[in-house]
Amino acid sequence: EQFHVRSPNTNFRVLIVVDGLSVFSKTYDEIREIQQNSPELSAFAELDEDGDLTGFYIASLRNIPYEDSILVRVQNIDLLPVTFSQLFAKYSIKE
Repeated sequence: EQFHVRSPNTNFRVLIVVDGLSVFSKTYDEIREIQQNSPELSAFAELDEDGDLTGFYIASLRNIPYEDSILVRVQNIDLLPVTFSQLFAKYSIKE
């Protein structure tokens, strides 16, 4: 239902498969570009409590509907390795 990634750079893609169908495949930059048209998407540079850049970037997707299954993949699109410091997912187990 919700997914958030915190990354040290913007060189990543978020792919979502819902009930066996690929429904979303966007880079951080693409999410940032279209976020103003959708309240379910956001991508931004993280700020600390003083309003200074932390050096991390956040991408957030909300209200992802699914019936049976959801798969979220974060893919590095750079040649250099990256460690995603935080990945958060909120979902419901349906019975």
